[in-house]
Amino acid sequence: MGLLDNFFGAREGFVKTLYKSGEKQYEGNIRDGKQYGLWTGFYKSGQKKNEVHFEKGKKVGLNTIWFESGQKKGEESYKDDELDGSYTEWFEDGRVKYAAFFKDGVLVEKDGESAE
Repeated sequence: MGLLDNFFGAREGFVKTLYKSGEKQYEGNIRDGKQYGLWTGFYKSGQKKNEVHFEKGKKVGLNTIWFESGQKKGEESYKDDELDGSYTEWFEDGRVKYAAFFKDGVLVEKDGESAE
């Protein structure tokens, strides 16, 4: 079952989805039947998992992901639902695991070197 299957036909307003065990899973807004604005995901523990920005159901802007410990896990930039800009992943100890740059969904640079 996908995230949107949990909206039960919601076209407008605030939406919250739950894990089967009852803990909050996602929360955000719907406009014209599509995800809009800031959506926040949560681990079952209640710790924030990710923040994703949407416009007309498509990912836009800077999105952030965290480990359950609260340490930042990743940041990625989107434009019109495609990776566009910097993309960085970290190990839980804070060291950079992966760094890349995308343009219109295409990998341009990885770890400081051209992707060509």
